[in-house]
Amino acid sequence: MNPLLFLLTATIVFGLLGAAIHYSLSWGRQAQNDRVDLFYVPILGLACIILIVTGLGVFKIQTDSASLLISTGGVFLGPLIFLLHKIRKHPLHLTDLKKEHYLMGILLLVISIAKLIEIRAILVPNWVDGLVHVTILQKLVQKGFIPIERIYHTGFHAAAIFIHFIFGISLSNTILWFGQWVALLTGLSFYAFLRRNRVHFLLAFLGAILYCMVFLFPSYLIAWGRYPFLLGLALVFPSINTTLDWVKNKHHYFEALILLCALALVHYGALLIWFSYLVSYFLSTKRRKMESGHSSARLVRFVSLFLLPLAFLLPKGLNFISQKSLQVMLAGKLGNPDFGGDIWIAVSLIQKHDLLFLAITFSIILSALLLKWKPTVRFAAWPIVLFSLIWAQYATIGFSITSYINALIFLSGPVVILCMLALQYIFVQASKIYGASKPYARQVFIPMVLAGISVIGIFSSWNLITPGTTLFTFEDSMAMKWIQSHTSQDATFFIQSFIWGDELMPSDGGGWIPVLTGRNVIYPTTVGEFQDMAEYSIGHNVNYVYFGRESDPDFKLRLEDINTPYQVVFQTKNIMILKLNIP
Repeated sequence: MNPLLFLLTATIVFGLLGAAIHYSLSWGRQAQNDRVDLFYVPILGLACIILIVTGLGVFKIQTDSASLLISTGGVFLGPLIFLLHKIRKHPLHLTDLKKEHYLMGILLLVISIAKLIEIRAILVPNWVDGLVHVTILQKLVQKGFIPIERIYHTGFHAAAIFIHFIFGISLSNTILWFGQWVALLTGLSFYAFLRRNRVHFLLAFLGAILYCMVFLFPSYLIAWGRYPFLLGLALVFPSINTTLDWVKNKHHYFEALILLCALALVHYGALLIWFSYLVSYFLSTKRRKMESGHSSARLVRFVSLFLLPLAFLLPKGLNFISQKSLQVMLAGKLGNPDFGGDIWIAVSLIQKHDLLFLAITFSIILSALLLKWKPTVRFAAWPIVLFSLIWAQYATIGFSITSYINALIFLSGPVVILCMLALQYIFVQASKIYGASKPYARQVFIPMVLAGISVIGIFSSWNLITPGTTLFTFEDSMAMKWIQSHTSQDATFFIQSFIWGDELMPSDGGGWIPVLTGRNVIYPTTVGEFQDMAEYSIGHNVNYVYFGRESDPDFKLRLEDINTPYQVVFQTKNIMILKLNIP
């Protein structure tokens, strides 16, 4: 299976599963937003799969192709039969399709092309995070089920296990291709969110392209390999839509519950983004509506969403908080917000990539705010509420369930939303002044702008993944083939490492040796652990040393550090493998 076929197949498969759940749950009533909801049904299907796979882990049921097919069939068989019956009873004809339906196909195609361009020269998931996720997935497959002792990122790995077994692709391609599909889902979910906030479908198309293709974030999460947060950002927008449907109209309770549970399992930080929007929404609601007697009922419906996930998450959450608080207090960091160096890296990246466009965007936003267009207030308050919640956590318990850098990455969402709302306001005001005497402006000019932005988005994706975050190259793949054919299964490789967070991690393609070849690797776990190469090699049964293309390592191994006889057995421009001749 090639990546393009995977992107399209995954969208269709999960879209059918999500549509079956959506229409079976809304049976007997006409959904007001059916055309818009089509854009997030693949995400709803994915959320259901996350809960199914996690549920197998709760009962310690062996997770393989057979159990996944049986459990998925058991959950979706009824809804799928209902969906097929509905399609048979009301067949869809081409004349029934609206412009927005055709736009969905165009949006899928444009984003798919951009996401495939991003990984055109990438053989495995990028950076250290990509290696970590593949390693975790390998361990989970070997274990046979997903343990629920630690729920952080469980949802992402549950979905990846399903992809691996059902689509039959390798572990490294599972994370890489699944990550690109998740990036595609962010565009669909963002489009649906804009449409539900009364943005014209052409401007919503423009906003989706800007958000997931032109702006640096969230696309740059792919370069960092931070796929769980990317999936969280894809889930957060439909979670907000369905939550408000339940709170305001008493619709979509089970859909909101499914999406919220999946969101909690995927990424805590995205859950906080969801909560911060609802806070800003209620704060921006007119006082007259709040005092009308409906506010208490809406609050009860809002709290009811928490009951089931809270029963599962609260004990683990309290244990997590107590452990983290103890670590923070022992480190003497209580009350010190995490403004670490990473946030300045993100700021510099945004300045280089998006500064001019951000300047234009903020000028439009400022104009809309000065004109006191009220829908902008809620979205302008959203990031303020989020940053305030993060600050409050640092001030009270010494840490936060999400970081300032995650909030900074998320900022592109509200920025694009405000920009599209401001543009719509300007167009509405212009139409009142000039009227609709020149329809060609709408029929020709706007499609040309959309096409131009799409091309810009595709070319923005061209150099998204830089050498600085790429550990594994084509030369590394050649080295892996050599290792498989010229070394024994019990061979051990000494590889280079660097400080990553609070621990040492592989700093070059050598980290992929266990995943791709099954051989062992060893590297120092502390900076001062390695002193004498001969002594270290004897103590750890080292046979080979792997020199890859380094990515700014803190621990640098040099040839002169190897004080034992060796011979070069493999070498390219940037890769070298030494065989140690230990007496």
